[in-house]
Amino acid sequence: MPYVSEELFQRLPRRTENSLPSICVTPYPEELPWRDTNLEDEMNLLQSIVKTIRSIRQEYNLTRAKPEVYVVFSEQSLATVISKYTETACTLSSSERIHVVCEEKPPQGCAVATVSDKCEVHVLLKGVVDVAKEITKLEGKQEKLNGQLGKLREAMEIADYATKVPENVQQQNTEKLKQLETELGKIQKAIASFKMAE
Repeated sequence: MPYVSEELFQRLPRRTENSLPSICVTPYPEELPWRDTNLEDEMNLLQSIVKTIRSIRQEYNLTRAKPEVYVVFSEQSLATVISKYTETACTLSSSERIHVVCEEKPPQGCAVATVSDKCEVHVLLKGVVDVAKEITKLEGKQEKLNGQLGKLREAMEIADYATKVPENVQQQNTEKLKQLETELGKIQKAIASFKMAE
């Protein structure tokens, strides 16, 4: 692409004697009158939603199945914005249908993931995956996480932890603890959802 870009740059009209000789040394324009920051924000949110759906599809190995998806917003304005792009999101995420709702409860039997503090994605797995098998798998993950959490907490609660363990390691342990607790919370939520769908 650099060769094509340079060729196009050299052929741009309205070039003067003071114009820079190459696109490589031309500063990026600071004023972009055609830029639409609202549209960029909408596209960023849409990309995050699609990425989250695809992540759930990969986690549950949904290679051929096209599940229904519920995107739940806490603000109606965001729901209205994303409603315009449901067809695009369906195509990009290989979903059967995307329902955009505001503070409504989606059906039971969904895998849940958080996109932001104002948006959650619920992918309906009931009828698409074996619920009992998924519960068993999630309970296995839960047990493993509980073991990791127990060991980490035990290590952090020793008497001279604050003095013997380097500060950067203490910080890493605190971050790891938060990650494990967040992950455990998601798994517990998913297990509860699957059990209600049985």
